[in-house]
Amino acid sequence: MSVRHVFVVLFALLVGEPGNTADLKTERQAQIRRELRLIDKLEKIEADQGVFSTDAIPSLLNLSLIYVSEDRCADAIFMLTRAVKLSRAANGLFNVEQMELMDPLMECYLALELREDFEREQRYSLLIGDLTFGKDDPGVLPVLRRTAQWYEQAGWYVSARKLYMRSVDIARKGGSIEDSAMVDMLRSVARTYFLEALYGVVRGDSENIEWNRRGAVELRKPNSRYSRVGGESLQHAVRILRNQPEVNRTELVETLVELGDWYQMTFSRPDALRIYREAWLESKAPDYVGPPLFTRPTPVAYSAPKMGIAQHRVVTERESYRHYWVLFDFTVTHDGDIADLKPIEVNAPDSYRLRLAENVMRTPYRPQFVEGTPTETANVRRRQGIYVDK
Repeated sequence: MSVRHVFVVLFALLVGEPGNTADLKTERQAQIRRELRLIDKLEKIEADQGVFSTDAIPSLLNLSLIYVSEDRCADAIFMLTRAVKLSRAANGLFNVEQMELMDPLMECYLALELREDFEREQRYSLLIGDLTFGKDDPGVLPVLRRTAQWYEQAGWYVSARKLYMRSVDIARKGGSIEDSAMVDMLRSVARTYFLEALYGVVRGDSENIEWNRRGAVELRKPNSRYSRVGGESLQHAVRILRNQPEVNRTELVETLVELGDWYQMTFSRPDALRIYREAWLESKAPDYVGPPLFTRPTPVAYSAPKMGIAQHRVVTERESYRHYWVLFDFTVTHDGDIADLKPIEVNAPDSYRLRLAENVMRTPYRPQFVEGTPTETANVRRRQGIYVDK
């Protein structure tokens, strides 16, 4: 579809949109007018400077952002792909200026589940960083972080973790191993282990995983590499924060809670309670600006049962699935275990109800604290559900 064709279609929408309320119609008309102005600007650039002018790139980007906000990712991809081609033709295949265009492109590839396109652009982004800065140069760190975050958002936790760990290695070689900037990298390494243990490995990411002799994922086993590397990363992050001349109290508390959660997930309950208490004490300092801690029992993480569809991403097209759920009532003990579990409301068949109950029983909790002491809390409720393909 040409820019002129898009212009005509949008003009037709602008002059008449029956069925909308007045407010929605006014908002939509304002949005269409913005699109029309951008398209008109593109028309003028093409007429005055030619179809290969890089002056068109900002308008193409802004148009794509409008389309992304309206869930029109196919239109956004069309505009972004055109902008990327203009950037590469004018500034070289591996210029860093095109990186700004890739973020909305990644968002649309994920929304449309275009896995191969997503992976291709991710690898291209890494290549731009490596060729521009060098594989071991600290200048490549922002590129690694951005690419890792997109992998993490897609549920590609192995790929994301490898980039976070590469960032740690670069920082270590550069002599900044005790720098506060390391904290985010170390927390990210632990988080991707944590998420992978919960949700497993998605198709496409599995080629990056490390398998043991029995074919089981090493990090899914308590007290294995999952607990060792992730826990050590968080411990190191805590040490860095404590050794700073001016302690970032809020970040320290957040990292302590993550370390406590890590111990809770690996069944090291005494260590978890010790770290939780440290976090609670630090949160009483006047320079802590986060939310109150341990005011009620909080699940550390819920590992979904091996049934239904994977839920590490938002469920779309819900009409294609049945949603089964159970409302449970239970007690959270002082060390975060669950006792006296019973269903209160149920819409799930017995087979699903029993398996949901088993998974809830395996969910570790942060206990409630009363005056700095973990306590047992009765009548905690949780509604747990799954989506099953019709």
